[in-house]
Amino acid sequence: DALSGVLKRITEEYHINLMVNRGYSSCSAMHDAYKRIRDVVDNGKKVVVLYLGDHDPSGLDMIRDIKDRFIEFGLNADTDGNSDVDVIVKHIALTDKQVKKYNPPPNPAKFSDPRAKWYVKKYGKTSWEVDALNPKILNELVKEEIESRIDMDLFDEQIEQERKDKEKLKQFIKQSEAKR
Repeated sequence: DALSGVLKRITEEYHINLMVNRGYSSCSAMHDAYKRIRDVVDNGKKVVVLYLGDHDPSGLDMIRDIKDRFIEFGLNADTDGNSDVDVIVKHIALTDKQVKKYNPPPNPAKFSDPRAKWYVKKYGKTSWEVDALNPKILNELVKEEIESRIDMDLFDEQIEQERKDKEKLKQFIKQSEAKR
């Protein structure tokens, strides 16, 4: 939730939906996301959900939860490794590699979390929050991932066309107001 302001600028720049949750997504929020994704999939396109979450028991389990819920709604979904699906849930932050590279401040693992046992066994008694990463780093991670998945030449052409169309609309409004 704290990251929404940071990430919103990037997602708006690339015309991408941003879905922010505190904890696990509600059924209604996931269903709304499913409907948007279903429309895209029905038009023959694949969807990549970029996931950013805490490196803690629930944060890492949410990747599975998102994938499983899309499957329940009838989408062919998987995580990063399988590209032959309608929806890929791609974990882009906070990963083990990023924890080692950026060394965010640690927190004790949440032992009250029902998933704590497997987490502690695999990662130890420390967890990390994604929003402890510098916002510039988060922006760069998201931007890099987006740009690796789109045709940047085509995107730039579309942005230029948008700019020209906006200019035409401004001129039209100016001319209409002048005629009054």
